Amino acid sequence: MNVKSKYWLLVAVCRLLVAGCWLLVAGCYNKKNSEGTIFHYNEFNGIASLDPVFAKSQSVMWPSHQLFNTLVEIDDSLHIVPSLAKSWDISADRAVFIFHLRTDVFFHDDAAFAGGKGRKLTAKDVEYSFSRIIDKQVASPGAWIFNRKVDTLQP
Repeated sequence: MNVKSKYWLLVAVCRLLVAGCWLLVAGCYNKKNSEGTIFHYNEFNGIASLDPVFAKSQSVMWPSHQLFNTLVEIDDSLHIVPSLAKSWDISADRAVFIFHLRTDVFFHDDAAFAGGKGRKLTAKDVEYSFSRIIDKQVASPGAWIFNRKVDTLQP
């Protein structure tokens, strides 16, 4: 095989590879299902639960974090920043953390609420979340962190 033939063979193989990659990518896209009604999340290990109470592995933590807000977040510089809490106070002995909740946070409209209308987040909602984690009947793998450490102060 001469140099010219090898060149054209290489060009043909490259074109086939590019066409194959394009067909693969095009086959993964389905316009009919991408109109805001379906969210695709690929997780190698599978998602055991979307309940954050049972988030003990990254395959559960990552998708749960996409669905549920937390009191605080960690930003790109690894600083703790507000999320549901607008601010917080820490006692001198560092034993008590008081979180001040944002006043502009509402639950999404859902049939679980009176009239199907979402309502404002309260300290009782946060307390419920922590209480659910430490409930022995629920058996959350993260319960040990919060045992006998959650109290609620309403304004």
